[in-house]
Amino acid sequence: MGAPEHEEGSCFSERPQHRVMISRFFMSPSLVTQQQWQIIASLPPVKKQIDSDPSYFKGPNLPVENVSWEDAAA
Repeated sequence: MGAPEHEEGSCFSERPQHRVMISRFFMSPSLVTQQQWQIIASLPPVKKQIDSDPSYFKGPNLPVENVSWEDAAA
């Protein structure tokens, strides 16, 4: 993670370059659609209630957007 010392366009806050280990996580092989997000949002809240329709561009098969990290984690 980070930039090598002499990488063009890099800045001080990107150094020192270092190895990062992350714990196991899951990632979807495709974007989450608005229809899928609405199903998730309709479930009983675990951490907090989430907005079921946060997207600006509407369509059930379009990717959901305008989702905060907190809503995604919830």
